[in-house]
Amino acid sequence: MVAEGFTIREMTTGDVDFGLSLGEMSGWNQVRTDWLRIVNYEPQGCFVGMINRTPVSTITTTTYGTELAWIGMMLVHPDYRRQGIASALMKHAIAWLDERQIQCIKLDATPAGAPVYEQLGFQNEWNFHRYSREGEPSETFVEATSSTFEIHSIDEAAFGVNRSNWLQRLAADSHAETYDSDFGMLRSGRLATYLGPVIAEKSSTAEALIGQLLAKTNGPVFWDVPGPNATAVELAEQFGFQQVRPLTRMWRGKKLVPGLVEHQFALASPATG
Repeated sequence: MVAEGFTIREMTTGDVDFGLSLGEMSGWNQVRTDWLRIVNYEPQGCFVGMINRTPVSTITTTTYGTELAWIGMMLVHPDYRRQGIASALMKHAIAWLDERQIQCIKLDATPAGAPVYEQLGFQNEWNFHRYSREGEPSETFVEATSSTFEIHSIDEAAFGVNRSNWLQRLAADSHAETYDSDFGMLRSGRLATYLGPVIAEKSSTAEALIGQLLAKTNGPVFWDVPGPNATAVELAEQFGFQQVRPLTRMWRGKKLVPGLVEHQFALASPATG
C-alpha cells in the first residue's frame, strides 16, 4: 500500500533542482541539462510524487513515436523509500504510456530494481555494465559541438526506431564526432564525462570515434557498454575501462523493438536508451 497522502503531478522545469538533489543522494551522474532535456522533450510524461504536497520522488518517460518509449529518472527520497511510492509512480507512468498506445516500453534496471519491474510485467532483454576510467576530477566539462549534427538511418536500424529528434537535442549538449554515417558523443556529467551514444557499422570505425572522443577529456569517464556486443566490451577494456555497475535492459508491451545491438558501442543513457 502506498504512503498516506501520496499524490502524483506533472513535472515542470521548476522541479529540476529537486530531481538533481535526489540524483546526488543516489550517486547519479546527471547534470541540469540532462533533466531539462528530458522534461522539455516530454513535458506531459514526466511526474513528481508528493506526500502532503511535499515532493518526494520523480519518474520520467521519453517516447519515440508510438513504437517505443523509455522510463527513467525513477528516484525516491531516502526518507520515503519502502512505502510503495516507486511502484505507484511506475504504474502511473506505464498507464500514461499505455494511453498513448506505445507498443514497447523499456527501462534499464539496477539489480535492486529489476524484481520490482518484473512484478509490473517487464522481462529481460539483455544485460550490460557501466564501465569507468579514472582521471582528473576537475576535467569533467565537455564543450558542445557548435555545428549541426546530422542524423543518419544507421541509428534507426541500430536503436530500432527513429529517435532523430531526441539525438538532435542530445547533440546540442554534447561533443559529437562523425565518420560517414557513424557517430559518437561525449557530454559533461556530475561525477564523470559520459561517453555515448556511439553507433557504428564497423568496429574499426567505432574504435576511431571512441579514441577521438576520449581525447577531448582528461577526467573520469563513464561508458555504458551493451553486453551482447562483445567487440564493444573488448574496446572498453582496451581503452583502460573497468566494470563498476551491472544493469539489465528490460521491456514490456505488445512486441519487442530489438534494434541491432552489434552496431551499438555505447548507450545514450540508462534514462532514455
